[in-house]
Formats: sequence, structure tokens, C-alpha cells
Amino acid sequence: EGRIFRYERAGMKDPFPIPAGLAPKHWKQSRNYDIILMSDLSLLGGTRRCNEGYIKAAVEMGLRVGVFHWPRFDLRPEKIADEYTELSYDPLVDFIVQEDDVIADLLLIHHPPILKYTLDAFPTVKCQKAAILVNQSPMQLYSELPHYYDGANVEAFVQKTFNVDPVWIPIAPRVSEILATIGGFSNISSEIWYPPYGADIPETLPALPDGIGKDRGLVLGRHARDHWTKWPELRDDLKSAYCAEEIGIQVRLMGGLGTPRNLLGTVPSNWIDIPFDSVPVSSFIQELDFFIHFVHSDYIEEFGRNIMEALAAGRVVLLPHDFADIFGEAAIYCFPNQVADKMRDIWFEPEAYRLQAERGFAFVNKYCTRPRVMERLSAFLPM
Repeated sequence: EGRIFRYERAGMKDPFPIPAGLAPKHWKQSRNYDIILMSDLSLLGGTRRCNEGYIKAAVEMGLRVGVFHWPRFDLRPEKIADEYTELSYDPLVDFIVQEDDVIADLLLIHHPPILKYTLDAFPTVKCQKAAILVNQSPMQLYSELPHYYDGANVEAFVQKTFNVDPVWIPIAPRVSEILATIGGFSNISSEIWYPPYGADIPETLPALPDGIGKDRGLVLGRHARDHWTKWPELRDDLKSAYCAEEIGIQVRLMGGLGTPRNLLGTVPSNWIDIPFDSVPVSSFIQELDFFIHFVHSDYIEEFGRNIMEALAAGRVVLLPHDFADIFGEAAIYCFPNQVADKMRDIWFEPEAYRLQAERGFAFVNKYCTRPRVMERLSAFLPM
């Protein structure tokens, strides 16, 4: 008690990471980065998981990465997520702050709604190339006019601030189509950057559910945030798609049931409400026989990370027909009133179930693995 403990800094990461401006002036530091990633580092869900995936892939490639927090000001301010702090302990990963003057081969801006709101100050970044990774369309609903950002305004801002013309990189074919239809986007990449899966993918198809082909109760499920866009807007479609009161089908839903409860007036007796993030996603999916994702018909779902996770786990996924442009043969497509029958049909055909699971697993292997992410990054970097 009363003693003073002193811990001398041994480096930029020891005892904890610091920005370059806080380091002793005589320490030699490099201003050069292979990639600088700018994004809202407080966002949940796909944006955060994709950012992690790109940072980890870059580190595995031996690339130096700078990460800059650009908050989205139409949302409630939140702190930078702990995942980025943990990543910044790696010698190849640094936080970039407004006072920094750095050089990069690639400036990667992820989540374009941040581009509608300029900051009071930006780091000085001299880059060879700039790419805007589009995981959010300019509007949330097909019926809306673009309002999250404007392509021409964004391009002018990036050119003025970073002295380079950006390329827009869609995360799915439908995003590319939406940007082209809206217009005002000068350079849309023909290459689709499907979101990184994140974890390692096994070489072979994961274990399928027990008892395929046997006459037992089926387990259908989904994990998603409880937002009105994530549920069908019509009562009959909601009940049919999610097999409300369907005998022999248990429905496990992780993420909240406020929206369907308000629409239906009650929660169906065969639904199980599992709080958001109360169990690991991988554990949740392992307990399912089928995965489902039916959403509001006007909502623009740019990709569907939860779908990718189910496909990677070897589960058969049922989707509305308009998802076919994203997942192709990786999923089964049907109308809401066909879900229960489609499940039963494929369940009692074990080879058909396995074939469909293999198609889904192959999709993730082809488009979402870390080696594929590394290939995409390499294409933007000097040889």
C-alpha cells in the first residue's frame, strides 16, 4: 500500500498498443502500410466480422495493416469493439489516428454509409488505390430512394481527400445490380468480394444431422436480429415460412421474437425463443436439421452472413426465391407455404439431403474462405 509501480514501455505494443504519435520521438517508425482499412469499428454483425476476416487474412499474408475508426453519425455512438483492440496487439496491425501521415498501397473503405458524414479531421493518407467495399446499398428498402450515400458525392470526396479515384466492390451480385441501376457509380468492380467466413473451413463436409431419413421430429431454426425487416410482413407468410404450430417441427429462433409476437399476437407453441448471442452460433446451428431465412419482401438483404454460417456447417438452407441471385444452387428456394413440405421431402431422401449440403458447403469453400480473401487482396496490391 502506498507504493508506486512503474512499467517502462518496451515497444509500440508493450504493455499495450499505442498510436505512433504517443511513441518516444527517437523511436524509428515506418509510415508505410500495405492496407489501411477505414470503417465504423463499433458496428455489430457482418461489418465487424468481415473487417476481422480481412485483417486476419492480411496478417497471414505478412501485410502491414492500419485500421482507422470512421463512425457512422446517423447511429448512436458506441465504443470501438474489443475485437479490434485484440487484433492491434499483432505487430502488423496498428490503429491509425487523425494526426497520422501515412502511405498505403490500398485504402479499403468498408460500409459506405459512413461516407455520408465527413469527420473534422482525417489522417493524411497517400495511397496507390482506393476501394469501397459495399456491404450496404444506398437504401434499406427497394421502395426507397437512395439516401444513405450518393455515388457521385462519395467519389468526389474520396478524390479530394485521398487524391485517388475509388473502385466500388460489391459483396454480392445483387449489390452490383443495384448500384448499376441507381447510377452515379463510375467504377463498379466486376469482381464480387463475398464476405469472409472468418473461421477455418474443414477439408470435408461437416457431420450431418443424426437420423436423416428416419421418422422423427425435425428442427428448423434461424439466428438474426429482431428487426421488422428480418421477418415477412404478412401474417400468413410469417406463420407458414416459420412453420407455426406445424406438427412434428420444432422451430428454434435466436435473436428475439418481438416483431413476430406483435404481428401474430402470440408466440406459436412450437417456437423456442433463444436470446441473442446466448449460445455460440456454431453450437446453435449444430442443433438444427434445416436453416431458414425469410425476410420482409421490401428489404434489401445484401448477402446473409447467417446463411453462409449454416452452409459452412453442412446444413440445408431454405430461402425465398429472390435469394437465388446470391447463393445459386447452394440453397433450396420455395414460397412460404412450401417450407414444411420441402423439409419433409428432402429429409426422407438421405442422398438428396447430402447432395444439397455438399452444394452449400462448396459455395462457402469457393467464395468465402481465407485463401479466397487473400487472392482478392493480392489482386489490388503491387506484385
